[in-house]
Amino acid sequence: MPNKVRINRKADYALAFSCRKEDILSVYEKVSLGGHGYNLSQTTDAFTKRVALFSGLEVKQSNGGNTEALAQLAIWLTAGLERTKLLGELNGEHFPVDQLQPMIGWTVVGHDWHSYIAYRALHEGQDRVYVEGPIETLAVSTRSYYGIFKLLDLINRVKEFAERVYWPWLRDEVLKAML
Repeated sequence: MPNKVRINRKADYALAFSCRKEDILSVYEKVSLGGHGYNLSQTTDAFTKRVALFSGLEVKQSNGGNTEALAQLAIWLTAGLERTKLLGELNGEHFPVDQLQPMIGWTVVGHDWHSYIAYRALHEGQDRVYVEGPIETLAVSTRSYYGIFKLLDLINRVKEFAERVYWPWLRDEVLKAML
């Protein structure tokens, strides 16, 4: 896939669709791992660039780093949206930004987890990236058992969205030209 713009970025941690699942592995074999060799993600790591990433985490120590964590996460999420759009355009047609699914990310500073949602939209005819957050109702702290269980519930909900909505959309709408 020719790169018009360099969009490779890293996050401290990323959630990927596992190649241990047979239906996902079959897509990877056709598109990236054994097939065309396309990069599915915005990273440069030899393996990770060939799997689809859904969410990223930026982790910093508790003595600061909120702004830096958010800046790095926003860049990573934006690069992911751009990579997905470029994959959708491999068939030679324009992929509308309003059809891109949002990406979810977290900053983790010490014990405090903050959730963000990144999406692309047209505003006054211009393609823009929006990173919304921190989303207060999804803020979590791992200083208590309650916070840990709330975090586990949040991660499970994100997993459900990834498996039931994001992956089928990615496979059927974005990667369909390569399958």
